[in-house]
Amino acid sequence: MSKQDQIFEKATAISSKGHLARIVYQKPTETAPSERIVEMYSLVHSQAGALLIRCWQVEPEDDWRTFRLDRILNIYDTRKKFKPKYESTLADGVVSPYKRGKGGGGTATATKKKAASRTGLYADYCELVTLAVMDGKLSLKERWFARKLKKNLTIGQIRSAHALIYADLIAEVTMDGEIDDNEVQALRVRRKLLKKLGWSP
Repeated sequence: MSKQDQIFEKATAISSKGHLARIVYQKPTETAPSERIVEMYSLVHSQAGALLIRCWQVEPEDDWRTFRLDRILNIYDTRKKFKPKYESTLADGVVSPYKRGKGGGGTATATKKKAASRTGLYADYCELVTLAVMDGKLSLKERWFARKLKKNLTIGQIRSAHALIYADLIAEVTMDGEIDDNEVQALRVRRKLLKKLGWSP
C-alpha cells in the first residue's frame, strides 16, 4: 500500500467516526511542514488530476481549505467529535471536481474526451512534472523520463499539462487570500522549471 493510500485510509477511518483530524501538511512553498486541525468532508480532484481532501479548517484559522493528499505527511485522530456542517462523503470514495467555496463541488462530469486526454502517457507526464514541481527541482532521472514521455506527446498536450499543474499551484498558494514573498519566489522557481521542460504559462 502506498503512503498516499495509507493516509487516505486513516482519513476515512477518522471521518467515519465524526472526529476532528490533525494533519501534518507540506506546502510546496514552505520549507517546513505545518499542523492543522480540520473537519474532513469530501474527496475532490484538481484540474491536473491531483486528489485533495475538502475540509473546514478549525486551527490555525477557520476557513474552507483543500489539502492535497500527496502532501499530507501524516494524519492523527484527535478523538474530538464535531457537529458537521453537512454530510461527509469522504468515506464513500466519491471524487468530485474541485470548486472554490463551501462544499467544493458536486458530481464529477468530465467528458469522455477529457477523461481520455488525462490517461496513459499524458497522465504519466503530468505525474512526473507534478512531483518535480513539488520540490522545485528536476533531477537528471526526472529530466530523462520527461524527454522520453514528451516524444509521444504533442506540444499542445505538453502546454496543457504544464498549465494545469501551474493552475493547481496558483490555487494552493491563494487559498489563504494572500501571496507572501516566499510564495512569489516559489512560483518563479516553478515557472522556470516548467520552461526548462519546454513551456511555462
